[in-house]
Amino acid sequence: MTKQAILKLVGLVLIIAVLSLILTKTNALTWVQSDGGIDPTSIRARILFSGLVGLVSVTILPFAQLLMASGYLFGPLWGGGLCLLGLILGALLAFGLTRYCLYDVIRTPLFNRFPKLATLDQSVQRNGLLVAIGIRFVPIPAWAINYGLSLSPIRWVDYAVGSSIGLAPVTFIIANIGSNLANINSVKFIVSIGIYILFLLGIMVYRKTQS
Repeated sequence: MTKQAILKLVGLVLIIAVLSLILTKTNALTWVQSDGGIDPTSIRARILFSGLVGLVSVTILPFAQLLMASGYLFGPLWGGGLCLLGLILGALLAFGLTRYCLYDVIRTPLFNRFPKLATLDQSVQRNGLLVAIGIRFVPIPAWAINYGLSLSPIRWVDYAVGSSIGLAPVTFIIANIGSNLANINSVKFIVSIGIYILFLLGIMVYRKTQS
């Protein structure tokens, strides 16, 4: 590994570490929990929320609470849309950082050690869009998918479009649950939970048929 490659790797780790530290040590994450301090009709609040989701998705911090909070604060449609926008922006940022810092550094050693990866590599090249969509339904942390796919030869456009399609269903479903948190005894809340369960069951059945 060259000196330049080491510097890039260290730089990427530092970016993720510093960003994680800032988000955890400030009130950025707790801000969304204080709904009294957020005006859901404010354009500024919407932009800040979407940006916060994007920054969190670059790190390895969990962001499930943000998906739930989005629906609670902004409603199922606006909340889901703001979250999806943030997740896509964060995914593209993580993708770009890793492509620049690690793509050439990691791929050569991996292919030398695991030659069979070439077959997987070719599959991603041929079916990048479908891979980007399908992998979002696999129970893997989003950050791992973001950084992992960036080490493949997938095209930017396939990654962006596929991630958008793959992330959209669960994002809006969880935002819908969050929008009904104020009254967990309501029919709407029960229905929203039921939709989420059916969604998970659908994924399990589909994966079983493909195995």
